[in-house]
Amino acid sequence: MDQAQHNLEGGSASKPPGQKARVLLTIFFAGICPLVLSGIVALAHIPDISNLSVHDFVEACGGFIAWGVAVLLWLRVRDDMAPRYYLRVVSALLVMGTLDTFHGSLPFGPAWSWSRYVASFFGGLLFATVWLPISPVLWMRRRYFLIGSLLGVLGVA
Repeated sequence: MDQAQHNLEGGSASKPPGQKARVLLTIFFAGICPLVLSGIVALAHIPDISNLSVHDFVEACGGFIAWGVAVLLWLRVRDDMAPRYYLRVVSALLVMGTLDTFHGSLPFGPAWSWSRYVASFFGGLLFATVWLPISPVLWMRRRYFLIGSLLGVLGVA
């Protein structure tokens, strides 16, 4: 008897094998490892080893990766069969990628710090709107929505 037949006859749906191990590994690597490593670094009294040029490089790489993922999703959004919330995801990635790259290009100071906060705020705000319905008019003019998002972020930057 296969799993679907078993479920129809009143059996319970079981988790696929290995799912529990994946959940435990995710909890370990996403939750426990960062806490342990930050505790080790705090106890080791490592001197200030911040390197702004490496930070700037990583920020720029993150911005370019966001742009790359946005372009790949845009290729899906051009198709009318794609989920409509992808439009907002593409917009959020473009906004955050642009502002992160801008942040990486600034010298250390108040503007450097604020540009990071602005990137997180606007990107998070756009990601939070993925649950809102997208009107048919906006969906038909999705290209202009993305152009408007880019022009808006360039105005902020």
